[in-house]
Amino acid sequence: MRLSRVLLMVVLFVSVRLCAQDWNGGEQLTSDERAEKFIQKMNESVPFKKAKKDSVILVFKTFYDELQLYNTAQNKEVIKVLTQKRDNNVKQILANDELYSKYIQYMEDLRLKRQKEMEQYRNNGQQNMRQPGGGGMNNGMRRPGGF
Repeated sequence: MRLSRVLLMVVLFVSVRLCAQDWNGGEQLTSDERAEKFIQKMNESVPFKKAKKDSVILVFKTFYDELQLYNTAQNKEVIKVLTQKRDNNVKQILANDELYSKYIQYMEDLRLKRQKEMEQYRNNGQQNMRQPGGGGMNNGMRRPGGF
């Protein structure tokens, strides 16, 4: 009897620990890694030369550091200021190139893509709320027993 209780507690503990892990394996990307990854992806549309690529990575690293430093999670005004600062720094690096216009176009396309995804997310949430039974997380399905 005691053994089964101990085993049950171990299983519960392990399952709770597994469920509590972050989706990305428990590791947060550093600002360096985030900047590098983002610029690598951008490099497919905006082909940077090595020196300019390194400089733009540094600008984005600083941008990500400042986002974290000022804890900008819901502060749109601070995000706007930091974004303008980032874009001005990139403009100085790419000033004599046509790459800056490609950069601006890439960033605008990315913004529109994210905006469209958010609208779809909101629309899906509203559709769930219109379903019989109230919608929400369980899509209108009720548990037996009234829970």
